[in-house]
Amino acid sequence: MNIVPTGKKPVLFGVCIDDKAGNGKITGHTGAVNTFETFMAAGIIRPHNT
Repeated sequence: MNIVPTGKKPVLFGVCIDDKAGNGKITGHTGAVNTFETFMAAGIIRPHNT
C-alpha cells in the first residue's frame, strides 16, 4: 500500500453495545469501532466517486 509513517497516533472512536457478566467476571462483549473516519483522515482510503 506504500503508506508513509506520519508519527501521529490514530484516534479511534467506539461504543460498547453489550457486556455479559457471570460470577463477577465479564464473560462476553459486543462493540463497534469506527475505523472508517480514521482511515479517511490518514489518506489510507478515499471516498468512492460515482
